Amino acid sequence: MVIALAALGLVLRRLSKKSQTQQAAPPARRPDGRPVPNENPARTAVQKPESVQQFDAVNVRRPTMLALTTVRDGAVAPEVFIQRAFKIDREHWMEIASEQAVRDRLAPLFSHVVQLAWVPGSAFERHIYSVSFSPALEAGMREGIFADGNAAGVVTHVTAIDETGEALGTPMKMSLEGSQLGLVAALWSAFNPKGMPHALRAQLEKENAEVARRLSELPQHVAYETVQGWTLRYASLSAVVAAVKAGVQGEAESYLREIDEISRDMHAQAARIDAEIDRRSKAVFSLEDADDALVHAIAYMYVRDLTVRFLRICALLRVSVGDSFEEEVRCANAVAGDVKRFTDVRELIAAAQKAAHDKLEISNVRTAGSHEIAKASSIARHASELTRLHDDFLADLQKEANKVQEDIDQTMLREAKLHRYAVRVGDDGRVEKFFALNA
Repeated sequence: MVIALAALGLVLRRLSKKSQTQQAAPPARRPDGRPVPNENPARTAVQKPESVQQFDAVNVRRPTMLALTTVRDGAVAPEVFIQRAFKIDREHWMEIASEQAVRDRLAPLFSHVVQLAWVPGSAFERHIYSVSFSPALEAGMREGIFADGNAAGVVTHVTAIDETGEALGTPMKMSLEGSQLGLVAALWSAFNPKGMPHALRAQLEKENAEVARRLSELPQHVAYETVQGWTLRYASLSAVVAAVKAGVQGEAESYLREIDEISRDMHAQAARIDAEIDRRSKAVFSLEDADDALVHAIAYMYVRDLTVRFLRICALLRVSVGDSFEEEVRCANAVAGDVKRFTDVRELIAAAQKAAHDKLEISNVRTAGSHEIAKASSIARHASELTRLHDDFLADLQKEANKVQEDIDQTMLREAKLHRYAVRVGDDGRVEKFFALNA
């Protein structure tokens, strides 16, 4: 009997393992290849921690969002919405510099945030609260309609909203401390402090510094008159960059006209270089012509590079000044488009290389002197090296142009959509930090 019981236990264990294996097997699939939906989701659900289960067992309904309104006669048309920040955005919150006096003044707006639901154990969700403004109010703030701090009204009610978007109970009246004139405008100003650098400021300064560096190398490759002309152009461009960095209040149209003038000059310079390359490439017949062509090819590469970088800075300036969306897109596309035309320089290099190879053909080598053969070999070698240099040069320009174009696109998208902000509220109810979602 003992042996029989042992055998029965062994069979049962095998059946149990078989059953577990079958449960862990891949889900069944339909004839079309799609998996069959799980008929019993609870079977594979992750077990909640005990602390969360105890929290859920209380069964107290808590709001997931608070809506603040400045309408006195009824809590309608909220202007500000507050909820706990999402953990998925944790890496993208960028702190905004603020003063303690400003944070203390705005603290009453967040006096009810402790009522918001949250999952125990998440320190981030416990202290960071996402803040967003109604589309109409945000548009008004950006247009300057509520430039006066008293124009945005007094917060009078706070409405608790559940996860379905429905109000929980009746609106709560704001405390006298919280019902202060201009608090909503002050909250907006705290998230959008004046004097903050534009999102593309660092890129603009980087490009401007790179142009200055390229100009310092220009005397090695072009005539003095050319260097002088580009130095004057850079002075004009730098003046616009400095003015835009200092602020564009009331001067946007003037700056845009200057940017237009610089852009037109750059396109004219590019067209002139393209015409010169075409003319010279058709006039390369001798080794002297080929040698001269390579020298000019290097000069044209440097000058063509400057036109590309000047136009790139113009595109960045347009976005910084705040031109129309359509014009910004056109300018951003021109950044990459102008780089594509840079390949015209290869035409001149190819013409010089052909002249050198013709001289090294068997039929010509027999009648050529040793000096001519050495010179032709040197030109052919330098042409090959210059071709590789040109391709690397162009690849770097293209890569940089794509990066700038992506930065401009992302900046325009951020400007076009509603923004999310956040505050950190300590356990004592004090507002400790301000954030903007940098994503």
